[in-house]
This record gives sequence, C-alpha cells and structure tokens, in this order.
Amino acid sequence: MNTTRHKPGIIVILSILYMMSAFALAQEPDKTTSVLQSIDSAEKSLRSSQPDKALRALEIVEKLEPQNPWLWYYKGAAYAQLHDPHRAVDMFNTGLQKLHELGDPDPALAKMITYARRETRRQFFVLSWQLGLAHDSNVTFEGGGQTGDFISGTSDNVVGSTLRMEYALTVTATEKFTIGARAGGSLHFRIKEFDYQQYGGFFKYDRTLSDRWKLTLHYDYAVDYLERQSFLSNHKLSPSLTYYWPQTHNNWRPTETTFEYSIEFRDFLFPIAHALERDGIAHTAAITQRFSFPLADESKSGSLTLGYQFKSFATQGTEFDRLTHDFLIGLELPLLNWQDPTKYLVIPDKELTARINAQWHIADYRESSIIDRDGDERHDFITAVGVVLSQLLVDDPNDGELLLHLIFNWSDSESNVRTSDRSSPFTYDKTVAGFQIQWRF
Repeated sequence: MNTTRHKPGIIVILSILYMMSAFALAQEPDKTTSVLQSIDSAEKSLRSSQPDKALRALEIVEKLEPQNPWLWYYKGAAYAQLHDPHRAVDMFNTGLQKLHELGDPDPALAKMITYARRETRRQFFVLSWQLGLAHDSNVTFEGGGQTGDFISGTSDNVVGSTLRMEYALTVTATEKFTIGARAGGSLHFRIKEFDYQQYGGFFKYDRTLSDRWKLTLHYDYAVDYLERQSFLSNHKLSPSLTYYWPQTHNNWRPTETTFEYSIEFRDFLFPIAHALERDGIAHTAAITQRFSFPLADESKSGSLTLGYQFKSFATQGTEFDRLTHDFLIGLELPLLNWQDPTKYLVIPDKELTARINAQWHIADYRESSIIDRDGDERHDFITAVGVVLSQLLVDDPNDGELLLHLIFNWSDSESNVRTSDRSSPFTYDKTVAGFQIQWRF
C-alpha cells in the first residue's frame, strides 16, 4: 500500500530530472556559441587596439569556460596593449597551465602564447651577453672619446665580451622606470697594456606626454679600467624629447624625431701634466630623424636614420678643449630572398639583417697644441664606416635567441698635428673585422 502510494512521486521526480537534462543539453549549443562570439569579439577589439572592450567581452568567457586557454591568451594580449606587461605575463602563464591541464591539445596555441609571453616580458626585463673575436689593424683606446686617447700603431687580435641587464620597476600606459647594469671588456693577444674593462649602471625614466610626444630622462655612470688600472669615471645625464609621426601608407615616411641634450662629468683617474688634464664637463646637443620604407614583402620594412651631434669639451687643462660636429647616417635592412620575399636570404625562416653606418667627425681645438711642433691649433677629421650582418641562428621562446654578428669597421683619420720625431702622431686609420655571438633572453 505504502509502496503503491510512492510510485507516482518517483515517476514525477524522474520526469523532472529528464526534463532538466534535456533543457541543459538544449542550452549547451547556446553556451558554445556565446563563448565563440565573445572570443571573436575580443580578437577584433584587439586588432583595432581596443583592449578595454576586449576584456569586457572576455568576462563572458571567464564565467562560462574559465578553463579555456584562448581566454587567457587574449587577456594577456589585452593587458599587453594596456601597458601592463607584468599582469599580461601572468595571463600567458595561466593559459599555458590550462593547456597542460587539458593534455596539451593545441601545440600551435601553446607556441603563440609562449612567443607572446617572451615579447611582453621584454618590456620589463632583458638580459643579453655577447662574446666576440676581432682583428684590429691599429689598436687604439678611445675611452675618453673619438680622439685616439692612446695609439699603439700596431695590429693585434682581441677578444671582447659584454653582459647587460635591464629591468623596469614600473610600467604603465604613461610612464616607465628602468634600471640596468653592464660589465664588459676586451683582452688583446699581444698588447696587454690596452686590455680594457668597463662597469656601469643606469636608470631611465620615460613619460608619455601625448599620443605623439614622449619625454625621457636617462642617467648613466661608468668606470673604465685600462690594463687593470682605473682610467676614467664618467657621469652622464641625458634628457630627450621624441616625436612619433602619424602612420601613413606612403612608401617613405618619417617615424620618429628625437631631440637630446646631455651633460657629462669626466674624471680621468691617472696623474698627468696640467696642460694635458682632461677632467671636466662635456655638453652635447643632438637631433635624430628616422624614416621607414616598405620592402617587397609588405610585412617587413627597412629604416633610415639621419643625425647630427654637437659637443663642447671644457677641461682643466688646455690641450683637449674642443668643439666637435658629428654627422651620422644609418641604414637597417632585412635581407630577403629575391625569388621569394617572404623568406630570408640564408636561413629562410630566420631573420638576416644588414646594418650600415657612416659617421663624419670634425673636431676643432680651442687652444694652441703643445704637442704640435709649430704650436698650431689642432683640427681632426675622421670618416668611419661600419657594416654588421646579423643572422638569427636559434629562436627559442623559453631559452632565448642566439645570433651571429659579422662585423667590419673602417676609419680614416686626418689631423694637422706635426712633431719633430713623427710626421703625424694622431694617425689612427684602422680596420676592424671579426664576429660576435650574442645570446638574448
């Protein structure tokens, strides 16, 4: 009797559960559609540089499918556009974690997230190390500037290395505060008195004033050693203002113009005759203009840089007070396969870049030279040309990049100084040829 009385209740409950299950199944396609539409909306918003709109669209995905790795990939991309790279890297890490929890079903997405994480991380942390070997036809030391501080007059082979680190303590849409350190030097095979080391650090503050203007304040300190003896202590403060030109579709277009002023406090750490003292202050004013131009593959471009720099050196002595003018031109060009411009020339999928720089240096000294046998005022004219070919060898988003740089530098120097024992003591024409291996994390 009791059992009969409960049968209708069981049937009702089973019927309700069945209807709820059917309703849930009917709603599943709507959930999937909503997720896909939201992700598509976020992607379109990011392409049009609307990260806030993309994050709002992704809120729906996070409620419905928090395990979806595409959600975290696009959230990371949105925060990167919002100039919050620390949070963006956290989002990318979450995306990789979700993929791993799902059994790594999408290797292509994992690769996209890993590369995006590396490029974003470089907005606040960069580490690089270079090691190279070169042959120098006329070994000189130019720790105090481009005036041939010491000239050996002989050739030698040299090994050089530099380690550099940068870390941004603060990164926002309007400002960035970066600190950094470096250590490097060179060892000669025969001319040991020209062995050189430098240790330095810096801080840089960038402030975005508007869509077009950015203000930068850069302070740098370095101490140079020559043959393991203190040689030069140098403080340099450089404020600069950069204008970013509107983007156009012209074949040639200006990209940015930079105005810079710097003041250096130089302390040469060795005893010398008073007239030859070089301790003092150097002022520099410079302007740099950069242009961009398209290549056969429209996704790649080259750049042209033009620059002028004026310096005034005031020292405690008389021999090295001078005014200098530097005219610069630089060209950076990806080397593409002329038969297939979507590929590079040597290793099809690895970037190959040529950088060509030329500089003309004019120095007019203010006082009569005690070195010149006639007591004339010294005048220098230096022409320098450098060519660097950079080939990407390894590109691993986790372990970094490995690059090979082939380097050739040539300089021709002219000076009016003459002495009784040498016709031209300041002849430091030279060629330097060599290579560097660079690891960049």
